[in-house]
Amino acid sequence: MSLQTELDAFKAAWTSRVGADIAGLVETDNAALQALADRAVKQGDPFPALALPNHKGDVTDLAALMADRPLIVTFYRGGWCPYCNLELRAYQALLPEIAALGARLVAVSPETPDNTLSTAEKNALGFEVLSDTEGRLADALWIR
Repeated sequence: MSLQTELDAFKAAWTSRVGADIAGLVETDNAALQALADRAVKQGDPFPALALPNHKGDVTDLAALMADRPLIVTFYRGGWCPYCNLELRAYQALLPEIAALGARLVAVSPETPDNTLSTAEKNALGFEVLSDTEGRLADALWIR
């Protein structure tokens, strides 16, 4: 099943539980978030030089991850977010293709390393999950 199919099914079930009024408010917020893309860092712009703890508690230097290959960075809200878990599992399924293309993948969350470890284990993730409790990377990329 594709990620889009899973997301559509989850959204339909969620909307039926919370009702159209609440779902409409969330859609309004989501539209506002789309406006962030206009000011966000673009492909080819310098990437922030930051080091963040990973889900094992080790510090990961983002510049080192990009030194020898392209880096794909995905952000997720936390292990509590069902949409995020669907997305992380979809990335996990794509990991062999990403590696075959010579790229590396990391996920970044505002949660603590303990919580990112739980998320990585729950979703059987084979890529690094980084903790950014202060949102430094999101701020530096102008996406928050």
